[in-house]
Amino acid sequence: MNRRSIIDQINILKKKINDLNISLNDVATNTFKTGDLAAAGNYVGDVLIIPGATQGNPINPGQIVYMTAGNIWEPAYATAAINGGSVQIGVAISTSISDGILIRGIMKIDTSYITGGALTVAAQAYLGTSTSPGGCFTSTAPSASGHVVRVVGHAVSADIIYFNPSPDYIEI
Repeated sequence: MNRRSIIDQINILKKKINDLNISLNDVATNTFKTGDLAAAGNYVGDVLIIPGATQGNPINPGQIVYMTAGNIWEPAYATAAINGGSVQIGVAISTSISDGILIRGIMKIDTSYITGGALTVAAQAYLGTSTSPGGCFTSTAPSASGHVVRVVGHAVSADIIYFNPSPDYIEI
């Protein structure tokens, strides 16, 4: 390729970039108002839908769930890494897995899925150890031998969570 054709290629690329007319001011942002989350199970955020995924045990909106190797979603709990530490987690948005799983966002949680009292505002929230029901949030990090500590987000209020789970966990 000679110098002239390289310059021509650069000019073509510059024109394409200018034609796109992209600027930082054009990037969309999202505004979330916690007042819009009037009822437990209301949410805003990123939802993952996996065609063909199924659910094992019954789930309810606001429960933390994890995906098994068999593409089955189950209520999560921090009693072992395989149930909530080393696996993909999300929050159920309905009783049907085909509606998807909240993988990042804000949700008003039914208090039956918060263990140890209300969430501590502005503090980290963790995957709870309760198995009945499973899929609970807690403000207290698990501390028993064999349990896992996994941050799942931060409390915006006593029952509203910014769900943004860490991919990391610590096994006690």
